[in-house]
Amino acid sequence: MTRLRHILCFLMLSLSPFVSAQVHISGIVRDSESGEVLIGANVFDPGSLNGTSTDNNGYFSMALKEEIDSLWITYVGYTTGKVSLFSVKDTILNISLISGSNLEEVRVTARRKRTFNQSTLSNEQLMYIPSIGGQPDVLKTLQLLPGVQSQNEGSSNLLVRGGSPDQNLFLIDNVSLFYVNHLGGFVSVFNPEVINDVRILKGGFPAKYGGKLSSVVDLTMREGNAKEFDGSAGIGVLGAHLTLEGPINDKVTYLFSGRKTFTEGLLGIASLIQGEDYLVMYGFYDVNGKVTWRPDAKNSLQANLYLGDDAWSIRLFDREDEAGFINKWGNMMFSTHWKRILNSKSSVNNILSYTRYRMRDDRYFKSDRTTDTTDYFSNYRSSVSDVSLKSDWRYQINSWYDIDAGLTSSFRSFVPNEFLENENEPASNAEVINGLESAMYLENKISPTSWLNANIGIRATNYISSNYSDVFLEPRIDISFSLPGSQVLNLSYMKGSQYSHMVFSSGNFLNNEVWIPTMEGMKPASADQYALGWKGQFSHHMFSGEVNFYYKKMEDLLTFKEGFSNLRGDVLWRNKLEFGGIGKSYGAELFLSKEKGKLTGFLSYSYSHTTRQFDQINGGNEYLFEYDRPHSFSIDIHRKLSNKLVFNVLWVYQSGLPYTPAVGRTYIPNTSYSEISYDFETLIYGERNSSRMLPYHRMDVSLYLKSKTVKGRNETWTFSIYNLYSRENPYFYFYNNQPRLDFGSYDIERYGFMKLYQLSYFPIIPSVSYKVEF
Repeated sequence: MTRLRHILCFLMLSLSPFVSAQVHISGIVRDSESGEVLIGANVFDPGSLNGTSTDNNGYFSMALKEEIDSLWITYVGYTTGKVSLFSVKDTILNISLISGSNLEEVRVTARRKRTFNQSTLSNEQLMYIPSIGGQPDVLKTLQLLPGVQSQNEGSSNLLVRGGSPDQNLFLIDNVSLFYVNHLGGFVSVFNPEVINDVRILKGGFPAKYGGKLSSVVDLTMREGNAKEFDGSAGIGVLGAHLTLEGPINDKVTYLFSGRKTFTEGLLGIASLIQGEDYLVMYGFYDVNGKVTWRPDAKNSLQANLYLGDDAWSIRLFDREDEAGFINKWGNMMFSTHWKRILNSKSSVNNILSYTRYRMRDDRYFKSDRTTDTTDYFSNYRSSVSDVSLKSDWRYQINSWYDIDAGLTSSFRSFVPNEFLENENEPASNAEVINGLESAMYLENKISPTSWLNANIGIRATNYISSNYSDVFLEPRIDISFSLPGSQVLNLSYMKGSQYSHMVFSSGNFLNNEVWIPTMEGMKPASADQYALGWKGQFSHHMFSGEVNFYYKKMEDLLTFKEGFSNLRGDVLWRNKLEFGGIGKSYGAELFLSKEKGKLTGFLSYSYSHTTRQFDQINGGNEYLFEYDRPHSFSIDIHRKLSNKLVFNVLWVYQSGLPYTPAVGRTYIPNTSYSEISYDFETLIYGERNSSRMLPYHRMDVSLYLKSKTVKGRNETWTFSIYNLYSRENPYFYFYNNQPRLDFGSYDIERYGFMKLYQLSYFPIIPSVSYKVEF
């Protein structure tokens, strides 16, 4: 702690500026019709063009010279707001913008700080990207950005700059979720109907973010229409959704939305029609809720709710036997928020939250045979829960110096492996591991000149469990230099730590993600990341571009030992894990977008190289990460054909994933006393991940038709085609003596030698969906 105090004192003393007489203005910017906060609205002095942007709460704070007489506020798709400041001193403003013309807001961006290692998506952008089922998916849209890749085809899991899926921090209104996918990663849990803003940070995190190594996905929910009752309903190939919102009174608003699949009934009916001796069922639901109370202009209290569950089951039966399994998993989140503007210089946001993730795997066998009367069942459980208290403070000293500081504390309870087999056998060591993770942070945001912006911060994390404790310091530095011609150069460094880890099996449709904490005998995972970036606008602000280079080194990573893929039913589950891994990743990223005109879109490209190294894997030698894709390219073209018709086309290309090839074969003599006469063929494998699958590419198209119902309500039809030219992309490779996943036949004389085959899941998939607003 002495070292931490020295660092904090140094930052405060070295950065404390002279405080001059200025006017401090703060406030919230909202939509005039719905009352929703506008995130990223530009608030600036029209004379000097110096200004700021609203945060996730629609809040801004700035210090101005006393002679400033007005403020301008701009936001894409809204008319410019103008606020007179004659004879106004320190004050708090409530500003409403009217939806209308799209003005040239890019003209005032040269003096504002531009964020690097970060991308932002609006709700409108999410709606137009083609997706399976004709309904937008937040995480699949983020996968189109440079430096962000998917785990497998169709998966919503994010791999950011060489990181693993568990190294991403997912926040809903600043509250984290542990698991963010439905359908084995096929669909994300984030309902686009309730989203106001999405942003992803790929590196250079501000000190307020911690606990993960690779990215922060920050989603802000809408508050609900404050003026009138509103709602929407939709139906598509996968299911239906319903959203309701409106005011309870002039100070309270609500927003509720739910989604539910149809797949349970469809799969069940298909099994019965085909006369099969099995019944397959799968489905999911999720519910989002938010109630906001604004007793006055300075205070806002919110209650948030998220519930979501998946269930996947197969039931096998004949006249005498019955067998099956049920795999369930899901999230629960509840939080309360108190946001208060203390004065024109400072604000505070307090959050109390509870989140839980749990999964279960039940299997059973029943027999009515006279020769076999033994019934069998097994139950496997795994869960993690989190109770957190968080307080974030913001204080503006003057026009070029802001301070953000805060405290957070999270009590987590882990149950990695609870297993029960048959009624007469006791549960195997349902071990509960508790841990307390607390952190404090300080950010110094300075802009002493018109060409320099910096955020210099420190985060201190303390972790305590029954048999382990640790303190970790995480310095963060982000410096931007404005260049002539609307260009900015950026340098950043960050150090991060992670005390909660997820282990999972790749290529497995069933959910088997298990969270475990840092324990005795292992260290927290950590990462150091360096980044250099450039941003600019050109052709009269018609185009914007971004180039980033990064290097990241990760230490004390965790994975399964060779030969293991789950923790199920083993009291010695720690012995299945390999600790102390090292990961390295470096790459270059390019993003080019056209933001004006009837034809808009973007081009994204990234090159990366990612490796892993563990002492007991691959002979201790470095090997390619399982999800290393050197080249990733996407191009999206958005064409507005008319006020009612919008066309979108997307093309994606990625290098193939690595796999471990067989380099030889041998034969094991058959020593059994059965009538089987042939020997068994066994493959000899080469260096881990030393070969690569075929490259992945596909084209998606969509057409959006907006119209009115006979009663004058807005309606939208979405027609989309996933994988237009039906490319058979490899999901994974496997060795067998026949091109199917049937590994029970080893008769070489009958089936021949084992060969390499490819499994593909997603051919051309047309979809249609319908949405009506009321």
